[in-house]
Amino acid sequence: MPEHNVMSWTAIITGYVQSGGHDKEAVELFREMFLGHVTPNHFTFSSVLKACGNLSDPYMGEQVYTLAVKMGLALVNCVGNSLISMYARSGRMEDARKAFDILFEKNLVSYNAIVDGYTKNLKSEEAFELFHQIEDTGIGVNAFTYASLLSGAASIGAIGKGEQTHARLLKAGLDSNQCICNALISMYSRCGDIVRRLSSF
Repeated sequence: MPEHNVMSWTAIITGYVQSGGHDKEAVELFREMFLGHVTPNHFTFSSVLKACGNLSDPYMGEQVYTLAVKMGLALVNCVGNSLISMYARSGRMEDARKAFDILFEKNLVSYNAIVDGYTKNLKSEEAFELFHQIEDTGIGVNAFTYASLLSGAASIGAIGKGEQTHARLLKAGLDSNQCICNALISMYSRCGDIVRRLSSF
């Protein structure tokens, strides 16, 4: 068997994570990589943290992150973003917010991770507060941001917030995006506005 380097290990680990349903295998491969004295890079840590999030295993994720800290890779943006997602997917939003707050340089992926985490954990008010922060930074938002906010509005039956989000995404020219269309239909349906639901279809 040929000797593998960090790139080949990371490629196979990432492949397992992205294929869906193979997160345990990804974590096991990471363990084998480490035992084989191959030093992980920031992309490796990012993928393994995603696997831990998919498994809803924050304890394993914290062990992985501790290794990233020891190797000086914890401040790399993709590692921090994956840590936020890992905590959010495990329902630990306080820890997700701490991970977000300590990020040295926040980008749209960082904001989307925490906004989506808040909406999926039924903390929509926090999600909308962060949305205003994103606008203040001038980073800009994308279809994923709007879809998360629409989901958040639907989860608390806040049709007013949903309509505001709808108006903003129309202005941004994102109303034809399939992800957005589905989120709009779901939001208006869950808020009991059948007429608007049909017009969004």
